[in-house]
This record gives sequence, structure tokens and C-alpha cells, in this order.
Amino acid sequence: MADFILHHYQFSPYSEKVRSMLAYAELDWHSVTHKEMPPRPLLSPLVGNYGRIPVAQIGADVFCDSNLIAEEIAVLANKPELSFQNSSQEIKDFVQHVEGKIFFAGVLAGGSNELRKKIRKTMSLWDLGRFFVDRTIMGFSATTENMIKPTEARKVLNEHLESLEERLQSDFIFGDSPTLADFSCYHSLWFARDLGEKPFMKKYKKINAWMDRVKALGQTKMQDMDGEAALKIAKESSVRVYPDLGEAKVIAVGPSDYRQKATEGKLVYEDETRWVLSRQHPKCGEIQIHFPKLAYTAR
Repeated sequence: MADFILHHYQFSPYSEKVRSMLAYAELDWHSVTHKEMPPRPLLSPLVGNYGRIPVAQIGADVFCDSNLIAEEIAVLANKPELSFQNSSQEIKDFVQHVEGKIFFAGVLAGGSNELRKKIRKTMSLWDLGRFFVDRTIMGFSATTENMIKPTEARKVLNEHLESLEERLQSDFIFGDSPTLADFSCYHSLWFARDLGEKPFMKKYKKINAWMDRVKALGQTKMQDMDGEAALKIAKESSVRVYPDLGEAKVIAVGPSDYRQKATEGKLVYEDETRWVLSRQHPKCGEIQIHFPKLAYTAR
């Protein structure tokens, strides 16, 4: 089995979701960090125009979107509770709810001087300026109905926090053991509490205790890796084998809500949940990129 490689950056909420799942699953993984905004020259050979993070890599196969990455972790670690497809409809509905407007509310309401200080320590002034321009453009170009106005964020988040505080009657959201719902709900609140250090989070005793439990799950087994090494691994690895689809069909796949740029490739596999595209690049050879169908479009 090839190494599990996570392409991410420190302050990314969805990266924290995946990092938390990897700790819970106690999987060995390699960490490749990238810039907080495109261009990412050591990631684009693997993903083409795809502009989001995190991205997972296993050999020459690359996985986009945190829920699709969770599917891979669920299989590798034999943790079916991390699979969206394996979840009950109630959990699926909850995951989509908290990763919609609630996610944007947590990120927008989580901004603070404390967060800005942390970001400034990791970026040059030039990159900091690019970061804020990038996020502004991303917000204005988004077509999702889940994107909310900054002035609405605190109200939406407060309603969610009140509801979640009342809901938490067990150690985890859906009972005595964690599910995908816990990790999907955790990361936007992590952004507000742990990164933004927002005082309003302190009054929710059950939520804070639950967050601490999620944070303490498992043991992180991470080793740093540079981007060039990840590209070399892709080049030296073979892609997964899928049944021949016959005549080559070229499609372009991208998110349907924000950062909508599409990546083009030859379709080598498709089922009800994902597309797999084959691409070639001099730096990594033949690769296969896996995209989910939920909240993505193909043309």
C-alpha cells in the first residue's frame, strides 16, 4: 500500500477536519503543506485547475474534497462510520447542513485579531495581501446559496450553537461514539474557538467538552514531506485499475459552488458517487484524479 499523503495548510478548516479523522483512525500519513491560496506549483501537476485544499494522494491516485477523502480513510482504517455513503440519512442531512451555511458562518464569525496575528506569523506581507484579495474574489464569485453575508454570520452561528448545545446529550452528536457528523461539525467551530479564540464560544459547556473529546481522539502519526517528493511518488507509482470504459471520453469536472474552475481529463471510471479522470503531467506522469459528484459538475 502506498503512503497516504495529505496536501493541506495549517489554517484550513477542511484540512483540520481530515487531520482529525486521520488521528482518530490512527493512520500513518505524510504532510505536504502549500500556500493558503493558488497558485500552488507543487500541487497543480496533481490536480490541474482544482483550487481547493485539502487534497489526498495515495500513490498516483489523487482525491479531492474532504468527504471523498473520508471515504478513503474509512476503507484504509476500517472505520465505516467515517463514510458519508455508509451513513444514515439523518447523519447525511446533518453533515450537509453543517457544511453549508453553518461552515461559512463559523469561518466568518471566527475572524479576530488573534487569528490575524497567527496568520501574519506564517505569511509575508505580500502573501497576506494576496490572501485577502483571493478570499474576496472567492466570496464574490461564489454561486452557492450557502454563502452568507458577514453581517449575518454571528446570528446564524449563534442559532447553531444553541441547537447543538441542547442536542449534545451523549459524548458525541449521534451517540456514544464518533461518526462523520462529529468531524464535519467540528472544523468550523475549531476555526472560531481554537484559531479565532472567540470569547462567545466559552459559554457553551457541552460544546467545549465535545470539541475537546474530538480533539483528543486517537493519535496523530504524521511525518513531513516536501512537494517534490510527493510528485516523485506519483511518478513512480501505478494508478488504480478500473474496468475499461471503451471509447475515451474527455470531461471537465469542478465544484459547483465556489472555486469552480474545472479540471479536464479522460474519464476512466464513474459510479453514482464519483468521477475518476486520467491525466498526464511531466512532473508526475500518469495520475488519476477522483472527484465526488455531490456539489460538483461535469461537462
